[in-house]
Amino acid sequence: ELCALGRRGAGSVCVARRRGTAYEAKMIAVDGNVSDLAVIGTSLFVLGSDGKLRLYASDAIERAAADGAQATCELDLRVSGEPSTLCATVKGGNKLWAGSRGGDLVCCDAVKRGLDI
Repeated sequence: ELCALGRRGAGSVCVARRRGTAYEAKMIAVDGNVSDLAVIGTSLFVLGSDGKLRLYASDAIERAAADGAQATCELDLRVSGEPSTLCATVKGGNKLWAGSRGGDLVCCDAVKRGLDI
């Protein structure tokens, strides 16, 4: 299992993974500045202020050092205005909802091969 905390505008995220009965936490640098983030299962999704949604799968998080994590998949949302909100839903399929300050709302499917709009 995975938990994540991030600060809007920061370039890093704190991730905590459960190891047996304990949690192991570490800071990882991500591409771009964080607008919002979400977790589905063992995957981290970061909505960047540059308009891109990035997936960091469990193996990318495992390999990540303090100097940066390599995104498993990246999707340009092409929204008007800066992205502001990300919400994950898992009932009926893994979906990510991204909203922008320009009033756009985009729904993405989180699938095994990456991200689809």
